[in-house]
Amino acid sequence: MARRRREVKMTAAEITNEMANIDVEINALTTQIKELKANRKKLVKDYAIAQAQEAEAAKAKEMEELVQLIQEKGLTVEQIKELVQ
Repeated sequence: MARRRREVKMTAAEITNEMANIDVEINALTTQIKELKANRKKLVKDYAIAQAQEAEAAKAKEMEELVQLIQEKGLTVEQIKELVQ
């Protein structure tokens, strides 16, 4: 079976120019990917901090509700200890 010869329709200069354009595009996209990865890393850290802050706020709200309930019922610390045990 005979091999077919590849036909090239561009000149060597056009091919070189096209390869250079592709290299420039690759470099630009690589830089963009690095920036996106750095942004994602920052967002992951911010997410963890936001979750911790929300958990802390929820805990503080629960504590305020507990204090309010204790005050409404007129309970002392000793009475609460006895209830827990």
